[in-house]
Amino acid sequence: MMINLNEEITLDDHIKLENEYLFSTPQKVLLTGATGFLGAYMLYDLLNYTTSHIYCLLRADSESLALQRLFDNWNAYMLDHEEKEKRITPVLGDLSKSNLGIEKVLYEQLSKEIDSIYHLAASVSFAPDYQKLKAINVVGIQEIIKLAALNKPKLLHFVSTYAVFNTKFYNGSEIIFEKDLEGSSEGIKKGYGQSKWVAENICYLARRRGIPITIYRPGIISADQRKGIYNPSCIMNLMILSVITMGYAQAIDFKLHFTPVDYCSRAIALLAQKQSSVNKNFHLVNTPISWQQLLHWLAKKGHSIKQIEPNEWYQRLYELIKKNSMFYPLYFLVAMKNDQNSWSKANVVTSSFDDGNVKMRLKEFELSCPALDDALLDTYYAYWLKKKVIEPSLIKRI
Repeated sequence: MMINLNEEITLDDHIKLENEYLFSTPQKVLLTGATGFLGAYMLYDLLNYTTSHIYCLLRADSESLALQRLFDNWNAYMLDHEEKEKRITPVLGDLSKSNLGIEKVLYEQLSKEIDSIYHLAASVSFAPDYQKLKAINVVGIQEIIKLAALNKPKLLHFVSTYAVFNTKFYNGSEIIFEKDLEGSSEGIKKGYGQSKWVAENICYLARRRGIPITIYRPGIISADQRKGIYNPSCIMNLMILSVITMGYAQAIDFKLHFTPVDYCSRAIALLAQKQSSVNKNFHLVNTPISWQQLLHWLAKKGHSIKQIEPNEWYQRLYELIKKNSMFYPLYFLVAMKNDQNSWSKANVVTSSFDDGNVKMRLKEFELSCPALDDALLDTYYAYWLKKKVIEPSLIKRI
């Protein structure tokens, strides 16, 4: 069934500021998505670059189990959490439920005490349709905005995605600027991009009612630039590893916009401290490299990669998935059948993204998105070897 996404852009009429928002250094903040990949680093950087007490919205049966989820997540990404627990308070809840599923008295208390909200939580999948993602990605932002407006006005930091630009309106755009979205949703084929497109437009409704919202649009959130620690379910990471494992790549070309996870979280933490960031949009991306450049880098690492027609490559990918469950997240590509290669023509891999707003505000912090050069790729590669996801036999000594 076709969904009219314009009809999904709604916000209850009762949601509006009760008092005027005044920018200040936040003493208490709410963070969603803290048990995710970006969320782990975001919590880490909020603890290191701010003095705020952080309430983390988490699904768990108890506060102790919620905290254990946080620390297990940090440990998975080798992030230190010693002596930081005292600034963290778990809040049991659920994004998809009314009042975020938070107990009534606590919800009222948070509405009066929280200064800012960092909303990272999302259902990130390229397989399900819009309806399967709506509860978390759309209802979730509506509920977050409701809390942002209730009692004490709160600044909302919303992490969107560059995938919102995969619409017909932006087809052929050489550079996409840090502006509000224009045009209709026509052209977005994946439920994730659709749900984020709707969520951003709901944020614009809230802005027009005076609710302050800063929007961040990262590219593909890639591994930590210092250690190479990656998200095991990252689609592009798995795509590269599948090419290495099979020894075959599609004979196509497109742009890769990687956003190292530690840069992304730190940039958000620092941008949020500046009053000039309020109600702005930020593209957290690096200068892209092409798929063909990446294949050339793999050749320098000693990998013999044969380029073949896409149809043949997808068949080989299907066979790989059947043999190795690590690559199952790529199955959605196989399942697309006649539309398998549409992603390689999408705006996010054919356009470049302006990040002038980001560069201007982060200059004083001497922080910029690292280039996806050989040095960064080598860091990622070293960690792949450490985790033994690349068979040594696949490397030709040169």
